Amino acid sequence: MYGLLDATPKESTPCLVVFFLDLQLLFPYIQFTQKRVLITSLHFLITHFWEIRPMESLGMFLRMERETRNLSLMEVAESTRIREHLLKAIEEDRYDLLPHSLYVKGYLRAYARYFGFDPAEIILRYQNHLNSLLPPAVPHESQVQIFRKPISVLKTKNKYHRSASRTITVLFLLVVSASYGFHELSRWAFGPSEKDSILVQGKTESQRAVEAIQKEISLIGETEARDVVPMEPSSYEALEVDMGKGIELQNGRSVLREKCSEFSCNNERAYFFTRIKAPQEGKITHLWYRDGKEFHRTEMEVKPPAWTVYSYLTLRPGHAGNWMAELRNGNAILSSRSFKAFEASSF
Repeated sequence: MYGLLDATPKESTPCLVVFFLDLQLLFPYIQFTQKRVLITSLHFLITHFWEIRPMESLGMFLRMERETRNLSLMEVAESTRIREHLLKAIEEDRYDLLPHSLYVKGYLRAYARYFGFDPAEIILRYQNHLNSLLPPAVPHESQVQIFRKPISVLKTKNKYHRSASRTITVLFLLVVSASYGFHELSRWAFGPSEKDSILVQGKTESQRAVEAIQKEISLIGETEARDVVPMEPSSYEALEVDMGKGIELQNGRSVLREKCSEFSCNNERAYFFTRIKAPQEGKITHLWYRDGKEFHRTEMEVKPPAWTVYSYLTLRPGHAGNWMAELRNGNAILSSRSFKAFEASSF
């Protein structure tokens, strides 16, 4: 009985033969023709429904796209600034090896932009993958009937389409019905037993899985649309971070002048001024975001014990919107500042 659930259509025939011999030994009272009709029906259902094949997963799609362009994981990791082992886990659909799904969305956005895809479509495929993990709704309080002969439970694999899940569910119900009928026949033939069944009450494993996945999906829906990058510990520290309209020298040091958070899109410069405490030589990055999307980035060297660096952006007509300048050391966000840019006519 159990081999029929895991066998392919070609492998199901010998399994059905063994199953038929088991019926002859366990239930000699059932007529031969009835057993043959039952076996033939099960074989038809298995070979008919099993033709559904798994769809191409998101990880497989990204891996094939990378290999088509003759790119290595190391090259993609250097360009997207995503660690190589995280990219490998994404391409193998090993989401259990990745951080929280909020961070996975950030990785997928960066991956999609690198290949020139629409990030929204890639995130939608990942969201559909999370939704496919949800099993059918079950009652809050359940009673599960466990018989002396246990029934195999089919676990829906993540790589199969929803239609395949429904097909497996149909097969599972057929097997449960057949097993229940054989159980009743055996009770009629050999007499009832006091230990035939045990009632178990409480929450099942599937209920706990449903609650955990629903909680995670609701949390994803409340997050902002911009990229989420996992924080990593950094030995660098931001001592001064601010926005202004110019830089001047005072006593041999660069100083920010005209600090503000609003700028005009009339070829005006917006300066992002940062002073960093650096225990050793290294690099930091200034990232500029417009309306939640990365617009520009600049990488600069810093030296101990403290170092002042700044970058600027010329705001031209058409650059109006909500902006943010971010200071990073690798993937660690040290600080950020938000500002607004207005068209010259409305400033």
